[in-house]
Amino acid sequence: MDALGPLRRRAYSQGPALAAVYNKALSFLTILWIAYPVIWALGPIGIGVLDSFTEKLLFVVVPILSKVGFSIVDLSGLRSLREQPQELAFE
Repeated sequence: MDALGPLRRRAYSQGPALAAVYNKALSFLTILWIAYPVIWALGPIGIGVLDSFTEKLLFVVVPILSKVGFSIVDLSGLRSLREQPQELAFE
């Protein structure tokens, strides 16, 4: 698990509930960050599947989702942890 990075190691050390919240937030943000180069590659400068308007629209929507959406996913996950009794294992 050392190759996974310090934040993931810390989340996993706090128990399975926090690890699940971490993985959900990580997956959400990773998908949205991967969307940027995919949109660019599909746009007029790339292979041209998307027109200029659609590309610009997606470049407006993705940052909103990645900021507001991520905040909602992360905070709702963290708030759900308060409802669950758990033991924390600090390093």
